[in-house]
Amino acid sequence: MINNFKTFKTHTVPSITVSARLRRKFAPLSSSSTVLERKNVPFNSNWMGLERDAIPLSRSSTVLKRKNVTFNSNWISLQRDAVPLSRSSTVLKCKNVTFNSNWISLQRDAVPFKGSFKTLK
Repeated sequence: MINNFKTFKTHTVPSITVSARLRRKFAPLSSSSTVLERKNVPFNSNWMGLERDAIPLSRSSTVLKRKNVTFNSNWISLQRDAVPLSRSSTVLKCKNVTFNSNWISLQRDAVPFKGSFKTLK
């Protein structure tokens, strides 16, 4: 399954292969051009469907990164659904903050958050 994803500004994200789960509910949130990365693959974080479903698809997809963005209530879908598919050591990173997504409290308690949280237990 291949889709073309374009940002609202001047950037174009190249064609990529994604699962139907990732493509299910793509909908723009704003005209910003924040980028979400899953293992070196750039995604436009304006797409709510990606945020909702951007969890590891396999044990080899171990890292999610959002550059220079602090989570807030607009990102509730990513926070709500950011749990691993297996018990492997999956990590979520937000700015300089690292969370272990095996902690289910990330689903419940991490929206919104600001400041210098080090861990969620």
